[in-house]
Amino acid sequence: MKKIALLSVCAFILLISFANCASIFRNYQLFGKNKFANPHDHQLFHNHSQHRPEGYDKSYIKTNGKSRDFTAWMNAINPEGSLNGIALLIQSINPVISTAVGNKWAAEITEAAKSFPEFCNSGNEEKDKQEFAAFLSIIGAETSFDSSNGFPCTKENGCPNCQACSYNTAGQLCDVDPNLQYYGRGPLQLSWNYNYADFSQQLYGDDRLLLNPTKLNDDTTLCWTSALWFWMAEHQYGGWCVPQAAWPFHDKCEEECPLGPSSCSNSVCSKEHWLPVGRNSPHRAIIGEGGMGEVINLINGGYDCCPSSGYFPLYGHTLYRVQWFAAILQAWDAELPWSKLDPVPIKNCPLAENHINCSQLLNPACTWNCCRAV
Repeated sequence: MKKIALLSVCAFILLISFANCASIFRNYQLFGKNKFANPHDHQLFHNHSQHRPEGYDKSYIKTNGKSRDFTAWMNAINPEGSLNGIALLIQSINPVISTAVGNKWAAEITEAAKSFPEFCNSGNEEKDKQEFAAFLSIIGAETSFDSSNGFPCTKENGCPNCQACSYNTAGQLCDVDPNLQYYGRGPLQLSWNYNYADFSQQLYGDDRLLLNPTKLNDDTTLCWTSALWFWMAEHQYGGWCVPQAAWPFHDKCEEECPLGPSSCSNSVCSKEHWLPVGRNSPHRAIIGEGGMGEVINLINGGYDCCPSSGYFPLYGHTLYRVQWFAAILQAWDAELPWSKLDPVPIKNCPLAENHINCSQLLNPACTWNCCRAV
């Protein structure tokens, strides 16, 4: 009897080992042997450009306990008016969104936030409003809240396209398997295979979204959850500017000067092409000392802060984000955090110094006594 039991245990162990080996082999086939082996393969700027989260550190985050009810929170905004809630807050971004549509999104965010109860739920109402305003303004820059493109399950413009939109780090294009495309999906445009893998592991404990990324095509609550995951999860940010046609030295600088310009003898690897490296999240930035300027850097610093880019702070990306952030808080009758917007910075961004000031925030320029900050 003991021999039978022992044989059963051994058989079970062999079965588990075989399953693990099969999983490893499957990942080898899909993504190659160096799936995440080299951290320098992942220049972690905007999520279109290879973010890879390094875990979800809850130790830093304080919560009010139960996740926030966004429906109740939004219903308290201008409750007697014809327009209220999210629709009222994002008027400066998309004025055609109705209260009913905004209420639907609030309900979906409420459901998604159950996986991240710390989101907009610090117990400090002023900070929580700033976080939601930042979240909405970044989404506005990514998607314009455009329902004609499937929002909140927005697909990246121009996709699917096998040559351009596979986003597979091993270099396999989606013609290997047209179902395995990892282009931007959702309110914050979750991109790249490793982001789908890490999000799937965080949410489900398995690879179901890695193996079937199209689940993010039409499950609205899941799409919102992907945005909250990206917002809350800590990533390693910074490094050399993303490769662009105007600055072809990314790989060379990464190879010769992995620690940055201070220890680099190659003159082309200058400080203007380097952003400080560190672990952070948009959530931590907005509720901490960095504010909206740091959120912008985390989300889009590799473009807005790099001289090789055609974006620049004054070409819409930074300025619009800040304008929308301020307009949302204004619609909410909330205070603008002057200490972090005077002048409006992108934190740790040399290119943005003195490019934006409060006079550019809103029209007319002196709304909210903005002139005092000029």
